[in-house]
Amino acid sequence: MSQPVNQPQAPGPIPPGQSPQQQAAPASPRRGAVVLAAVAGLVLGGACVGGAWWLTSGSSDGAEADAAMACEIVARAPRITEEDSSGLYRWGAASGLAKAAAEVDSSYREFASALEKPLHVFHSTFEASGPEFDKAMREAKAACADRP
Repeated sequence: MSQPVNQPQAPGPIPPGQSPQQQAAPASPRRGAVVLAAVAGLVLGGACVGGAWWLTSGSSDGAEADAAMACEIVARAPRITEEDSSGLYRWGAASGLAKAAAEVDSSYREFASALEKPLHVFHSTFEASGPEFDKAMREAKAACADRP
């Protein structure tokens, strides 16, 4: 026999190991609104931070920016030594940025060549000293001072 429509139905069987108080309550509609508001806040906040970063960053793209960053790295790593490879890695990064600048703007080709020369000498001779290496280092630092 069916139950009348207006009478509440008894809850279903309680699973083993759960008490009547542990049964999941239906999610309230308010919970969805809170989650939606949180997601919207995160998106809006991220957009604001990204916009502020973009507006205040200035012109940080192109050959000039790559060349400037390469010279900043050269200033931080004044020497390449056999004992410490961090200078070698920094000069490699500086050379890579200089090559990127030359790829975008051909007027940076000599600059890129000058920054690559100390690495080339080091890789050829496995020495970070001597007249050829010292000359390459001087020319690389001069290229930073005189970059286009």
